[in-house]
Amino acid sequence: MKDPDSTKLDAHRIELENPDLARMRTQLDRCLGDAGTYLEQYRQDFETRFCLWEGQSRDGRRWQENAGSAQKVRPWDGASDVRTFTADEIVNERVETMMAAVRRSQIQVTALRSANYDTAAKVNILLNWRFKNHLAPMLARELEKAFQWRETYGVSALGIWWDQQRRCGRRKITLEEMVQMAVQKMEQGDPTGVTALQELADPIFDEKTIARMRELSPILDRRGALKILKELRTNGETEVPQIYIVKNQPCWEALRLFLDVFCPVETSSFESARWVERRCLLTAEDLEEKVNSEGWDRDFCEALWQHRGKSYGALNDFRQSLRTENGLGLAMQANAPGQTYSDEYAEVWHRYYHGIEKQSGVPVLCRLVWSPLVPDDYGFHDVFGYDHGQLPFVELVRERIENAMADSRSVPEIAATFQGTIKTQRDAANDYTHMTTLPPLIVPPWRANTEIKLGPAAQIPERKQGELRWLPPPPAGTNIAQNVEDRTRLALAWYFGRPDPGVSPARTAIAQEHLVGGALTQVASAARMSLQLEQQFLDAATVSRVAGDPSSVVQLSREDIAGQFTVSLIFDPGNLDPERTKLKLAAFKDYVLAFDTQNVVDRAKLAQVAARWIDPDLADQIVGDPQLASQRELESEKANLAQIVSGIEPEMVPEGQNYALRLQALFGMLQSNPLLQQQIESRPDTMAILEARIKHLSTLAEQFGANPQIGRTGATPGMQKFKEAQAKGGAPQGAYST
Repeated sequence: MKDPDSTKLDAHRIELENPDLARMRTQLDRCLGDAGTYLEQYRQDFETRFCLWEGQSRDGRRWQENAGSAQKVRPWDGASDVRTFTADEIVNERVETMMAAVRRSQIQVTALRSANYDTAAKVNILLNWRFKNHLAPMLARELEKAFQWRETYGVSALGIWWDQQRRCGRRKITLEEMVQMAVQKMEQGDPTGVTALQELADPIFDEKTIARMRELSPILDRRGALKILKELRTNGETEVPQIYIVKNQPCWEALRLFLDVFCPVETSSFESARWVERRCLLTAEDLEEKVNSEGWDRDFCEALWQHRGKSYGALNDFRQSLRTENGLGLAMQANAPGQTYSDEYAEVWHRYYHGIEKQSGVPVLCRLVWSPLVPDDYGFHDVFGYDHGQLPFVELVRERIENAMADSRSVPEIAATFQGTIKTQRDAANDYTHMTTLPPLIVPPWRANTEIKLGPAAQIPERKQGELRWLPPPPAGTNIAQNVEDRTRLALAWYFGRPDPGVSPARTAIAQEHLVGGALTQVASAARMSLQLEQQFLDAATVSRVAGDPSSVVQLSREDIAGQFTVSLIFDPGNLDPERTKLKLAAFKDYVLAFDTQNVVDRAKLAQVAARWIDPDLADQIVGDPQLASQRELESEKANLAQIVSGIEPEMVPEGQNYALRLQALFGMLQSNPLLQQQIESRPDTMAILEARIKHLSTLAEQFGANPQIGRTGATPGMQKFKEAQAKGGAPQGAYST
């Protein structure tokens, strides 16, 4: 099938006022046809993962009544038919690993230009606030769905939008408030408030007053404005309708390729896609909101609503099982145009596509709201309004074996034959158990139709000795079924790098690194797109509250938004193993810190990282900002000096403090106050406490810095040393050095 006028190059140029709906419908039809092969594999993947096949029964047995007369049940009616969830087990294990890595990962924002280094820290705070708190429930829900679909079908997608939702409320106003506001304006030299009140009181100016009210509240019609005016004059108060924003944030949405989001089957990534279609269902209220807030064409929405409950060439959700009287089964088929869905919804297609603007000849990214069910009209068509200049989708591909992302294989596709082998062995073992528990009974011909009741303590009449006997069961062999299953599971463990005694730890580590690294890279791409939407749409007041000065963070130019920062999610999959984490931290402490004679290791940063390795949720609560920690150390040492002056010896803490910073602060306070030095030197007991304090801080600062190998006792307590000297007949003498 050829596009209309596809031989004419100029025919592909975009007219914003007249989109080529026929050509777009042709492209969508081709996509729906080409996707059939992939969707058939999707159906098989779903059936494999959830162990669904024709003729199933809930008791896990094969029954002839479920199979029908066309197929003979083997090996006998009621034989084993177990459901072996091997693929499901692997998918869930991999999803749990990826979700744990995302939860424990550290968001890192990197500036692409040196001038933006300071801003990157603020952006990092903003993203952590968004992802770890504000958006956490939505991200947990949508990311898990996206990962589940990625592993089950080989590929999934994330849609990244800016979600602004409005609601209508009513605000009470009184004449008294209006008078106060008018007086305040008058005091500031603005008489417009007093003039408005005068016109409000005079019916001659009603039209002017109504126009002013409708400017302040755009959702007011003339009838509503007249009602408000009457209530103000009669009661001195009224209620005015107002629109307020209830949500203004990024929105992540998990999508299934060729079911929720569509593109040419040869597409390698959404970034390079020629066009992408997003199918969604909207209620009548949703359509009305789009008309009012986004300027959708009302005539189009009215025509679309006439086709509510219908779908254009979309595919049935193959997850819907057909439950029959005899068992479970699955079916999946393409809908013909006009197929009925719930009549509470209308199907809308959002098309995002690249093209050349017809008048200027400049590349442009456009968005079209349309439906093939309304062939001659559309709801909205304009340049796409996101300044990052990308299609708002990120693909989650399980593997890259071909150029097209749709060619990625799924876990059920790979594990299907392994799962079938395990099922066969388990069915064989179950059937052997049934055969040996109650083997066939050999009877003479004349008793073939006689009912013989078998069971514990059952009495079986025997007319002739030896006429009844059990058929000997087949030999048990050497547990062949279990051996085959064990070897099959080991092969699966090797393939996917699952922890298993038969799989080397190195193989498991490499597989987990590949799994987690790929997933975090994909999520980081979505996080960067989400950040770019924050920079374009987030209000400055929110940024100021969360991250400080908003001027360099949000509401930037298109160029800055497109190329200012990169976003990474940092996590070592080895930290999912608690024992391995403990060994890493112990090795770091015993070797890295031991050789850190120049104090080049940022111990505050090390504490943050170590806490996140152990428990990321607890780390967010207890590990604070290094600057705040330093300030607490300084305040604590200031209090210690006050105790020393009062003759009280502070506690000598053997570890866990910034001793170098405390020593520096102590010397600084003494140098800045000569009178304090004289006061301390005039009192031998206070002098002894101070000298012991300085020695304690100096020793431990050296221990955790230039000489980590010395003991942990900083100094003998000053009062103890003072008393020992007194017992020997004198007080300690000496002076401290600043």
